[in-house]
Amino acid sequence: MMRTLLLLTALVAGCATVPATDSSVLDSAKSRSHEYCAKIKDGCEYRVSAKEKGWTVWIVPIYFGDDGRRVYAIDADDMYFYDRRGRFTGALRGY
Repeated sequence: MMRTLLLLTALVAGCATVPATDSSVLDSAKSRSHEYCAKIKDGCEYRVSAKEKGWTVWIVPIYFGDDGRRVYAIDADDMYFYDRRGRFTGALRGY
């Protein structure tokens, strides 16, 4: 009986979900966008916004003009969406 109880406790503990954080969602977004951002000379910048229903992460490519000033491309950014548990739910592609 004790052995069964210990096994059941271990199984239940293994199924517990770790709460998502801004950091865990950001890590996921960086991983998903790695191939895209690797093609851009200066990489990407990430903005994380937590909402009641989950997170939105904006992935904005970093470009500079000939004069050295930051240039923002129109519709070049991506948006990734995550639910409250930090699970990826979808994306809007800007490129």
